Amino acid sequence: MIVAIQLETLLSAHGLLLGIAAFLVSVCLILVIILYVRRTISVAKEKKRSDLQFRYQYLLYDALVEAQAENASTNFLEVALQLFQREQKQNKYIDQQILTDIILNLKKSLSGSAQNQLLRLAHALELPEYSLKKLRERKFSVRAQGLHEISALQVDRPEVKKEIESLNPADTSHMAQEVILALAKLDSSPNLAFLSSLNTPLSEWLQIRLHHYLRSIERHQLPNFSRWLTSENESIVLFALRMIAEFQQHSAGKAVLHQLGSSSPLITAEAIKTVGQLQLSEAIPTLMNLAQHEDTDVQLASLQVISQLGNQQQATSLSHLHQHPNYWVRRATSKAVAQLQSNAESL
Repeated sequence: MIVAIQLETLLSAHGLLLGIAAFLVSVCLILVIILYVRRTISVAKEKKRSDLQFRYQYLLYDALVEAQAENASTNFLEVALQLFQREQKQNKYIDQQILTDIILNLKKSLSGSAQNQLLRLAHALELPEYSLKKLRERKFSVRAQGLHEISALQVDRPEVKKEIESLNPADTSHMAQEVILALAKLDSSPNLAFLSSLNTPLSEWLQIRLHHYLRSIERHQLPNFSRWLTSENESIVLFALRMIAEFQQHSAGKAVLHQLGSSSPLITAEAIKTVGQLQLSEAIPTLMNLAQHEDTDVQLASLQVISQLGNQQQATSLSHLHQHPNYWVRRATSKAVAQLQSNAESL
């Protein structure tokens, strides 16, 4: 009797294990099928996207060739608009995202009237309206993409600026930085007025993107960055110094020299670098004093610029720094003295 009960229990347990195994196998098969279907759909979408990219690029190229023909009676804008209107009629729609990406990439390699015609084509095909809709999405990445596209497409319309401003830029979020950048780009000349009222730190990320944008602007359109050297926002002063150096604004020399006396070691060190970029040799006496500064970065920056602008006289005056307790200061001193001696020999 006991043996029969044990055998029945064993068979029951064995059947349970088989059931669990069958269930797990079924789940695995379903997961494999789901992954396969998703992969197939993804590949199909990617192929369709690739095909559309090629087709749209071909249509733009075809319009360019037709407009440049000797007997052409229409310009690029008219030809391209006709081709894409025909494309939309035949296929019921145009993938606005793909076309926007293509036009913005192509815009980077064009200038003057060619770039203007490309932008007019984007406006005629209502691509800005497509980008504008993204500003109303809840997802940050979508709104940020919309801001980038609107500024790149130069949608300089009062109602658009008003909608961008409504995105609440009065904080330190990434969206606030995107709003600032978009508004700066939308005017015909760089609009950096926000630097005068910004109370939050100007992030390194935004500084890099502003710098990249400003490099595409004609020098005569750039503002005099010395106007922001009196800002109480340290990050804005640092940015202004960097832009003065980058764009060689020698008219700001006096204001830059004033920053050598800043109470902020960061500003002082940046001002020293700017002095070097502008070749302001009148700063040498001040730099010699700053070579004794308690902040190592200020010392190192001073020694670097002294080696560029100084002479044998400064080499002698720096000799005591060979005994400085900081290894990097001693190293920078040796390099500066060697450079100063080399400068003297080459005269």
